[in-house]
Amino acid sequence: MTPPAEEKREFIHRLEALRGVAAMMVALGHCAATFQPGQGQQWFHDALITVFNGRAAVTIFFVLSGFVLGLSLRRSRQAFVRGYFEFVWRRFFRIYPALAVSSLAILGFLCCVPWDFGARSVATTPWFQAIYSTAPGWRELWRNLLLQDFSINQVTWSLKVELVGSALLPLMHVLSQKMAWRGRAVFMACWLALAWIVRARGGSLFFTFMFYLGYLLPDVGPTLMGWLNRRRAASATVLVATTLCLLARWQYNWPFESGLVEGFSATVLIAGILYGPELRVYRLLDTCLARFYGRISYSFYLLHFCVMYGTAAALAWLAPEELLRPYAMAWSFVLAVVSVAIATPLSWASYQWVERPGIELGRLKSKRAMSRHLVNLSGGNPSATRDSSV
Repeated sequence: MTPPAEEKREFIHRLEALRGVAAMMVALGHCAATFQPGQGQQWFHDALITVFNGRAAVTIFFVLSGFVLGLSLRRSRQAFVRGYFEFVWRRFFRIYPALAVSSLAILGFLCCVPWDFGARSVATTPWFQAIYSTAPGWRELWRNLLLQDFSINQVTWSLKVELVGSALLPLMHVLSQKMAWRGRAVFMACWLALAWIVRARGGSLFFTFMFYLGYLLPDVGPTLMGWLNRRRAASATVLVATTLCLLARWQYNWPFESGLVEGFSATVLIAGILYGPELRVYRLLDTCLARFYGRISYSFYLLHFCVMYGTAAALAWLAPEELLRPYAMAWSFVLAVVSVAIATPLSWASYQWVERPGIELGRLKSKRAMSRHLVNLSGGNPSATRDSSV
């Protein structure tokens, strides 16, 4: 069931809030995976890292990017070369300023404090102890900024996928516009075949089919949800898809199959929010808190990881191990509260003073660059391009 036109803005706000929920899932999943669960706590630990499944949350990011960027490409009436240049340029300024500033801040923190204090405590998990097993230095900064290495901030692996997927999406759009639905189905099968080929090594290309799933949502979502709604199965389908998206983490030794389940399940979840029946749980996405974290979700995603590491290392250093091990899950809750409380104002500051200026700079630079390009094409006559400049 497609929402009326006057409600579409509300639903886009819900997608923004969904980004905040996904970013919080990543943060809380890291907190839950930090302290070694004691005897009888393993089931609770497993339940937490399933509910706060970080990779499922990142999958939601990728599908959302495909949907939102696809809408932008559909609205564009520019020629391909001109539109592609502006699209990539603005995407660069959307991602890189916050990445550069956060990487510098994290590296400065690691250089100025004893970064491994408490981090080798037996009360922490092997995953946590391996995060900064060797201290990254300034030599690694450039490799991290080029997204060839993720030793400064491990969560930035997803930004490489985001940039590759964003760069490929305009090409997907141009080809898809010339295809009927059968052609798009074959095109989707090609991206799945590519994911299957590179499944063993993972990497950026493995996840690109998720961007195309998001791109196809405006075409497939209304029809799918309308068909399910007529059979009164839409709500149950969204619930099952959400559950499968979270449970796929237990099959990560099957990377292609688990990625496939996560990608399609996340697509159904987002389709339910956009085009499905109204569910009470969706009202959580209308709250001011969810929308706030949706706005700062990118900076929060980048900054919380290091804040969490420093907070957990401090807790492991200050608290005796005999107090940490029996109450590991309680300490995970303390870690979540403290790290989120610290990361939130930092993320808001990054959003206000880094992200937003970067977005505006990308818009300004793309307009100026395209205007100069068009003037050159017109032989230096500005009046010839006045009406078509961006």
